[in-house]
Amino acid sequence: MNQDEWIKQLHDKLADREVAAPEGLWDDIEAALPQSVVPQKARFMTLRRWAVAASVAALLATGVYWWWPQEAEVSQQVSQNARTETPQRTSVVEAIEQESTLTPQAVTPIRRNKVAHAIEEKAPAVEELPVPAAVEEEPQDTEPTPTTTKPTTENTYQAIVRQLDEQITRLSVARHRTVNINLYAMNGFGTQTGSNGVIMSPQMADKFRHLTRGNDVIYLAGYEERQKHYQPISIGLTVGYPLTDRLSLSSGIVFTKLQSDFYYIMPSQQLRKEQRLYYLGIPLNLNYRLWAYKGLKVYASAGGQADWNISTKLQINGVSQEMAKDRMQWSVNGGLGLQYDIIPQLGLYAEPGVKYYFDNGSNVQNFFKDKPLNFNLQLGLRLNLND
Repeated sequence: MNQDEWIKQLHDKLADREVAAPEGLWDDIEAALPQSVVPQKARFMTLRRWAVAASVAALLATGVYWWWPQEAEVSQQVSQNARTETPQRTSVVEAIEQESTLTPQAVTPIRRNKVAHAIEEKAPAVEELPVPAAVEEEPQDTEPTPTTTKPTTENTYQAIVRQLDEQITRLSVARHRTVNINLYAMNGFGTQTGSNGVIMSPQMADKFRHLTRGNDVIYLAGYEERQKHYQPISIGLTVGYPLTDRLSLSSGIVFTKLQSDFYYIMPSQQLRKEQRLYYLGIPLNLNYRLWAYKGLKVYASAGGQADWNISTKLQINGVSQEMAKDRMQWSVNGGLGLQYDIIPQLGLYAEPGVKYYFDNGSNVQNFFKDKPLNFNLQLGLRLNLND
């Protein structure tokens, strides 16, 4: 009950209240006054009204004096509690209202879930506002006490949204980091052919040394050796693991076949030697994505490879012969690739490159030794899997 209602009730109770005058009071007053002033009835009514008014004023003053300090104390307590509790309640409400104003395009399902979760974690707990016993019967439509915490609330909400944006960016980047499996075939450019004469053995050359100058090489007349090294063919299966959103490391196994034909021409006969070498290699490459647009990607790669000769086949005029294996072969390579994803999980790629083979010191003649630096083309399929 507020002050105005209390005063109104007090006024209604005392409005018709009358105080009876003592017996003989009016007779004494009438005897003391001159008879020509006013009529007796008028004087009696005037005094009666003044007495009632004085009584009501006295009662009102007494009630206000006793009631006013308590009401001021209650109002001060309510205002203090409102200033203490309202910012917490307003902080959560304003954060939810501002989040609801974002456009559907700007708020993804992941972001909406994270905003709701972050608001629950970041927003302070809202407690019920304690209500003093003296004001429990106040009307519910009382206007809330204005607060000045909106700038702080907005700063808190902006910090939450900024953190969520960073998390969404990291999730978006992580989503593009995929493990890829590559199945490819690679071939070199061109077939290497050559021919050279047959050198006379040292024992036989000593017999004709007087016909030469010093230690000149003596070739056998009518003898010739020709060789033909076919393009190396490789089939590989590698796995690429992302290190960053652009850089990845790949390795796997590569099976390589080398084929060479040798012809030994002599005056009376001709020999043909067919040589097949099979290598198993382990590559290690770094791939860096240079540019990407939708399903199209351009990347560069560089690395090295170690090859082991696991099998040999040698035939001379159709007859199989024994042959020693080649030593381990080291090489380095680089290339520029173009990839197009047919679907997000599967892509086609072409990677032209260059490769250099180091001399391993063996006597086995093959494509690697005859042409250590060569160009190649790698074509394959790339399966993209989520990390």
